[in-house]
Amino acid sequence: MPNPKDTNTTIRILSEEKPAVMPIINTLMVNLLEKRKFRSLDFSWLKVTITGGMATQAPVAHDWQKITGCVVNQGYGLSETAPIVSITTYQKKDRFLNHVGKPLTGTEVKFINHSGKRVKLGEAGELCVRGPQVMHGYWRSIKETSKVLHNGWFRTGDIACLDKEGNIKIVDRIKDMIVVSGFNVYPSEVEKVLNQHASVIESAVVGIKDENDNECIKAFIVANGLITGEVLRAFCKKALAGYKVPSAIVFVDEIPKSHVGKVLKRSLKQAV
Repeated sequence: MPNPKDTNTTIRILSEEKPAVMPIINTLMVNLLEKRKFRSLDFSWLKVTITGGMATQAPVAHDWQKITGCVVNQGYGLSETAPIVSITTYQKKDRFLNHVGKPLTGTEVKFINHSGKRVKLGEAGELCVRGPQVMHGYWRSIKETSKVLHNGWFRTGDIACLDKEGNIKIVDRIKDMIVVSGFNVYPSEVEKVLNQHASVIESAVVGIKDENDNECIKAFIVANGLITGEVLRAFCKKALAGYKVPSAIVFVDEIPKSHVGKVLKRSLKQAV
């Protein structure tokens, strides 16, 4: 598909080609599910749906399964891990799992704190990966390679944890973490709450500096009806600690994304 943002063309291609396996990203699922033509398709041809690239929101996955009859399987990987680290089980009739599954065969993972020491089971830390799919280094860039590769372990830059069953749960990107009055806030946690509101189609949360150079939370919202920032803030206060509630909420027609549908948070910060 030359332009995955063109949902009408995507729907036409799906109706003609009928793929058995569909790799997709959360934002594109949201866009497709908003289209009546998509929801009216016959999905008997769809056997496996795999998401990646960003966290898949549970309500979106549940709606996808309701419409298509196909459970959403989450995978996790990076360009540097060519391209997968873990994935949930392939099953059509199952339930969505809010993690990215177990590491592939031959793949090792560990979770470290800012000092490089392993954290306890269940605690969040930076996810490191070692295995046959991990790159040898960045092309002609020894300095950049030395920042992320140590004894074969690749530092992903993602904060994650491991549950008792050995499943990996991604928390957020280290670079996206917001520090509010000394407390760590993960944008994905705030976005998850915002997206649960019936009037919110999608959201994106970033950290910005206030007039005193302190970091605070700003949310960009695409809504499907009349809703105010104060109503959304009150909604967030029911589920989040006070310091995690956005201090600023902006309503936009569209959230900037890459050509594959990833939210461009750097663009949002530059637009602040």
